[in-house]
Amino acid sequence: MKATGNGDSFDLDARYPTPDATTYGGAQQWKENGRTVSRLVRLAVPRLPTDGHKPVVYAGTGSAAELAKVDVKGALVLLRPTDICTTTCDVTALRQRVAAAAAAGAVGALVAGQTDRITRAPALTCANGPDSCPQVDPYAALPIVTVSPTAAATLIQRIGGGAEPGVQVVLGGTSEVSKAYALGFNTTGRIPGSLPYRVLPSDLDRVEHRIHADRPGAVPYFSWTRTTTSGPAPVQMNLPKPFTQPQLTTLVGPRDDNAIDHFELSVRDYLAPSVARASGPAEAQDLALDRHNTVDWNAGPSLPGAVPQARTKSGITINTGLPCAGCRDANQFWPNLYTTSSAGGRQTMVGIVNDQFGVTQFLWGMQTCAPPACPPAAALRALLVWPPSGAAAGTSDSAGVRRLLETGCGAGGSVRVCCSGDRGRAGA
Repeated sequence: MKATGNGDSFDLDARYPTPDATTYGGAQQWKENGRTVSRLVRLAVPRLPTDGHKPVVYAGTGSAAELAKVDVKGALVLLRPTDICTTTCDVTALRQRVAAAAAAGAVGALVAGQTDRITRAPALTCANGPDSCPQVDPYAALPIVTVSPTAAATLIQRIGGGAEPGVQVVLGGTSEVSKAYALGFNTTGRIPGSLPYRVLPSDLDRVEHRIHADRPGAVPYFSWTRTTTSGPAPVQMNLPKPFTQPQLTTLVGPRDDNAIDHFELSVRDYLAPSVARASGPAEAQDLALDRHNTVDWNAGPSLPGAVPQARTKSGITINTGLPCAGCRDANQFWPNLYTTSSAGGRQTMVGIVNDQFGVTQFLWGMQTCAPPACPPAAALRALLVWPPSGAAAGTSDSAGVRRLLETGCGAGGSVRVCCSGDRGRAGA
């Protein structure tokens, strides 16, 4: 965006509260047959138009008295709410002032400062089931854009402290984030005295993420991390969370032929405006990247399938699942088996059976299958105790898994137990 009028034009480095298309708005909960049922609230973050221009007026802190002094109809209202926004911002109070500006006819709010505008809402109890849930309030009544204190001071000076005509903002940019950078710099050995990192286009691999869905939905979780010859990255990067159905590009770097890049994404279908399913498909994909790559998420039906390990040209690979390696059904051993999308992304491991404690549903969002053929406590030990005695962590040999399960239920038991390699992302 650019500010014009009453002086030379200048770029307005304006930022939305978050690059995500939606933000966490809490949850709705009620009881059904003694069981807690919940739905996820994802609030769309309103955006300004991407072209045209709008006049700007200044309304001080945005109090009712200050707002009444200016005509905000059809304009962007500039606020400097120093009474409620210091190092952090009272988002509830800010929303109230923005709502008042919307009622007076404003089309957007420019808020001076560099403070956090995101809040985490609590879970709301719906006493009489889903139909009794209160109406979900929007994230804000108007698009809220943060501008720097310096830019705000320049605008206020040009406006003349009130509503002097002539100062406008030329709109631009995009309504959704369509491109993001995912960069990780690994330095082995001693820390160098100088770290002059500079990334050029030739240093980046392009990954096109296509997020499939039959209906509109939200992406509550999207992340990237990288494993190199030095080991896995110490931190995980959260990527912008778009709506479902569009495409998002990540530019990953710096290029490393011995790196495996790990992406995770989950999808929630909307059941009502701003209200989505509490759980939904969660996928993980490991990639040895080329220059140009395409990843399909939530594509096609979920079916049992093998998940091949990503492998670099030099032969580096990583495990596809933790913490267990397979399942035993009586005298038959099954290696890792996942539900996968038609694009091959692994979703959840198939086969956690005989769980009377709800561990499976709580941790991974999977439904259990059958009652145990051995004492429940023993089945739980078989699920959680890994590695078995004498086996190295991460081992995948069938004998080690057989010893593990026999420890839990005995050699003659018919219990089938295995572990999931991926946790479903049920929250924000």
